[in-house]
Amino acid sequence: MKFPTWVDEPKRQTKAQLATKRLKYLIERAVIEKGCGSIGGLAANAGVDRTSIHKHIEAGRFSEVMATTLESFAGAELLPRQALTDPLAIVTTE
Repeated sequence: MKFPTWVDEPKRQTKAQLATKRLKYLIERAVIEKGCGSIGGLAANAGVDRTSIHKHIEAGRFSEVMATTLESFAGAELLPRQALTDPLAIVTTE
């Protein structure tokens, strides 16, 4: 997977900040691709609470249950469960 520079820019970025940025990018990309309009729209369509999505992003990882739910809605190509539960393990390409 290739992330934009603003996500994976290594300058003064902690692992927690990197995880949060990666999750935010993945979720925002899913919002656009699925035509949900916002994270609230994505949450409503997936059957989860939008506040929970925001809290998981800030925590730097999603729970297995939440990740599985989002993957079921958006598809594994767009929101893979493994990427949501461990965003630092995502292999990036140049």
